[in-house]
Amino acid sequence: MRICILTKADTLSWTQHYVDAFRQRAEIITVGPGYDAKQIEDWDLGHLAHTLVPNDIEVDLEAGIDLREVLPDGWDPDLLVTIASGGVSLQVSIDTLPCPKAFITIDTWQSISDYVECQLYDFVFAAQRASVEYLSAVGGMNVFWLPLGCNPDAHYPVEVPRDHDVAFAGNVILPVHQHRNDLLLQLERSFSLHIASRVFRDELCQAMGRGKLAFNHSAVNEVNMRVFEAMAMGRPLVTNRSADLNGLSDLFADGEHTIMYDTADDLVQKVRYYLDHEDEREGIARAGYRLATTQHRYLDRVDALLAVVRDYVPGVGDGADHTLDPCADYVPFGAKKVVDVGLKLGPHVTALQRRGATETVGIGNTGGEVDVSNYMRVVSATDRDAWSKEAAVIVLDSTDLFGANCLDAIDRAYEVLGKGGTLIVRLTARDFSKSSGIANLNQLEAQFAMHGFHVTGCNVSDAASASVIVRARKRTRLLAEIVQESFALLPHVDQDGLARWAAAYGPHY
Repeated sequence: MRICILTKADTLSWTQHYVDAFRQRAEIITVGPGYDAKQIEDWDLGHLAHTLVPNDIEVDLEAGIDLREVLPDGWDPDLLVTIASGGVSLQVSIDTLPCPKAFITIDTWQSISDYVECQLYDFVFAAQRASVEYLSAVGGMNVFWLPLGCNPDAHYPVEVPRDHDVAFAGNVILPVHQHRNDLLLQLERSFSLHIASRVFRDELCQAMGRGKLAFNHSAVNEVNMRVFEAMAMGRPLVTNRSADLNGLSDLFADGEHTIMYDTADDLVQKVRYYLDHEDEREGIARAGYRLATTQHRYLDRVDALLAVVRDYVPGVGDGADHTLDPCADYVPFGAKKVVDVGLKLGPHVTALQRRGATETVGIGNTGGEVDVSNYMRVVSATDRDAWSKEAAVIVLDSTDLFGANCLDAIDRAYEVLGKGGTLIVRLTARDFSKSSGIANLNQLEAQFAMHGFHVTGCNVSDAASASVIVRARKRTRLLAEIVQESFALLPHVDQDGLARWAAAYGPHY
C-alpha cells in the first residue's frame, strides 16, 4: 500500500511517532513544511538537531497547490493521511487524488482550523473522545476516536536514581495550565518534586525516571500524550480522573494500570499512600507498562485507522482507477448511503460501491431511457417515507422534483442527510442561477450556510452546456459555539477573544 502523509515535519511531537508507525505498514511519502528551526533555537534544543527528520517533500502548503502535482510522477497513493499540526494550514487541493482521505486531529480544542479542514476528508480521527461529537457537528464525516499512544523506541524505562518522590515533565504555561501549576505547588510543599520542561526522547525518559511516581495533569480533561508515555517508561502514573470525559477509564483501570486523583487533597493522599506502599506502586507500573506497550502504541493506532478505512472502502489499494466524472467524483470514499436525485449516477454505481457505497437509492421518474438496474432501489420523489434516512451523500441533479427553487431541494436534503453528510448539487449554470438567485461564490456560501451547509467545493465546467457542481457538508452547530464550549473548562481564557478567533474563519462559521 502507498500512503501519502500530509503534515508539518515535527520530530519532537506525535507527528514523527505516527510517521514511524506508518512506515512499518506501508510505502509512504511525507509532504509538507519543514520543522521550525526558530523553535529549536528558542527552546535551546540545538543538541537535538541531528535527530530532526525532514519531510520527504518539503513544501509550504497553500490552497492553490495541487497535491497530485507535488508527488513524483507515477506515484499514486492508495490513501492520503493528513496529520494536523497545531493550526498550521494544510489546505492544499486534494480532490485530484482518487483515493480515500483521512484526517488525524490531536489538539482539536485549541486548533480551530482543524474544524474547518476536517470537512474536506472522508474519515476523521480525533485524539480526544469529546471531539468526535464536535467534529461531526461542524461537518466531519465518519468521525472516530483514535487516542494518542506511545512509541517504545522513544518512550522506554531507563536506569536512573529514583531520587525524588514525584517527577513531572511538561509545560506550565499560564493561564492554560493554571490548575496544573497550583497542583505542582501543592506537591512541592509536601514531597520532593523534580520538574522538567522541553525535554524529549532519552532526556524525557530520564526526567520521568527520577520520580518514584510520575505526575500528570490534563488541562482540559484530555487523555494527553504523557499518560501513555509515562506508562511506557515503566513509571507508576498519577493522573487526574476528570480525563474520563475523554475515555481515560475506558483505556486504563484505576489502581491497576494507573492511579487517578480527583482533587488536590486526594492527589496528596494518593501520593503519600503509594510512596509508603512500594509493592503496590511498582505493581501498577508493571501492569501499565505491559498494557501501554502492547495495546497503546502508535503502531496500534495506525492499524486501527487502516482497519476502519478497509472496512468502509473495500476497494482501497486494489489498483483500480477510481476516477469518475466530476459529479460522481465528489462522492466521498466511505459514504455508505448514497441518494441520487435525478438518476444520473446510474453508470457509476458499481464504481461507487468500490468506494464504499453499500446502499444506493435513486429518486425520480424511471420512465424513458434511464437505466436504473444498478440502484439498490428507485423510489418516487413524492414517496418520502421510502427515502434513505441518515444518508451519507445526496446528489441533486434535478430540482424539478421539488419545485422551481433549488433551495427548497437543499432544505429537503438537510432533513435526509446524517451529521457530516455531503450534499452535491449539479445544475446547468443558467438553471442554477435562475432557481437559486445566486450569482457569485460569496452569495453561494452565504445561501448554503443559511440552509445549514458549509460549501467545500465548487466546479464550473467550460463545456458548451456549462454546469455548476457544488459540494457542501451538513452542519448542526456553529463553530463559534463549539469553540466557546470546549474552552469553558479554562476560566482564565478570554472567551470574547475566542469568539473573534472563530469568527475570523468567516461569517458562516
